[in-house]
Amino acid sequence: MNIFMKVGLSYLVLIFTLFITTSNGATPISPAGRSYSCSVTINNKLYVFGGDPFGIIGTTQAIYLDISLIGTPNPWFLLTDIPTSVSAANAVFNGNNTVFLINYSTVYAYNISNNQWYPTDINGIIPQSRTQATAVIDKNGMIWYFGGTNVTTNTSFNDINYFDTITYSWSVGSTVNAPTTRFNMISIFLPSREILYIGGVDGSTRRYIDMAQGRELFTAILAQDGTIIIYGGNNIKNSPTPTMAKLNTNTSPYTWTSNEISSDAPQYLTGHVAATNGTHMILALGATSNNGIFDLTDKYTIINSLNYNIYTLNIQTNVWSVNSTTHKSVTSPTSSNTPNGKNIDANIGIIVVVIIAVILVIIAGVLAFVFYRKCKKNNKDKEVKIIRISGSNDNEQPQ
Repeated sequence: MNIFMKVGLSYLVLIFTLFITTSNGATPISPAGRSYSCSVTINNKLYVFGGDPFGIIGTTQAIYLDISLIGTPNPWFLLTDIPTSVSAANAVFNGNNTVFLINYSTVYAYNISNNQWYPTDINGIIPQSRTQATAVIDKNGMIWYFGGTNVTTNTSFNDINYFDTITYSWSVGSTVNAPTTRFNMISIFLPSREILYIGGVDGSTRRYIDMAQGRELFTAILAQDGTIIIYGGNNIKNSPTPTMAKLNTNTSPYTWTSNEISSDAPQYLTGHVAATNGTHMILALGATSNNGIFDLTDKYTIINSLNYNIYTLNIQTNVWSVNSTTHKSVTSPTSSNTPNGKNIDANIGIIVVVIIAVILVIIAGVLAFVFYRKCKKNNKDKEVKIIRISGSNDNEQPQ
């Protein structure tokens, strides 16, 4: 292989590598708005999986946000697609490179180091299929999976199942003194090894579980001082009050206090995700409302109410900041949310990168070929011709 072909192949490999890196999340994207996502926080990165405006179809899209960049425009980054569409699922991190995603009792494993999904060979007593359940993981790698509902059979659950992330095995936990059936609640794993279940909907009465006013589709984070901060949510159509409340887990019994929020805070937010980097609480995605009323029957109202801002609360000073982004209103079903959840703008960007890469490879190849032919012609012109004379002897020694 001549040097020009080697150079051409080197350019091809470089451009292909650039494309792969770009398509796997090295390039910021503007993700489509969504609710019903699940999320985990790892090393000051908020990983978000699936979701859609209505919590029905779901998406295969996985994205992340660097939440260490407080006070600066925070771009989202695209990750490798989930093997299936996901909505109202659960995600936990095992502390050792792997995120486990539970969707309808099926478990998927995602490696954060190489950005790849892997199948899991599950055994044990697999829970009944459900959605809108809740899950936490303990320090031993055991996932505790509680509640949920099956909308097809109209069945709700109050069983607790646990999944061993070492053996990939499901087991059934105790139901002694278990709470009533419920879904759309939140679970917090406390340092005392207790699991605290907050809010949600009672599966039998379809009433909201009493707390700092019953709600669903809200978020909760555990602050460093042991305080749990809940935010937003809804109860049927209205935004519950207080919008933000704190639960002190250092007292017995635990005590609720309401928090007033400033005009910089999202006044009404539901179906969002939340994270903390230790000093701040970060809220993203979900849907907002100007008056606290969520019309869940009008799909265009929901889509146009989707939140594209990133809100940040300083937990110590109670000061809010917001990184605003722009988005287009939707007037027809042909919105930026494609059926499989991929963002059209991101796909167009990838296609453009591919086209540019192909053009550059062709140009590099043509130039290398022309240069090679020119050099070959010049070398041919400079060749020294040897003419043999009949009767001469190359081996003859001089006298």
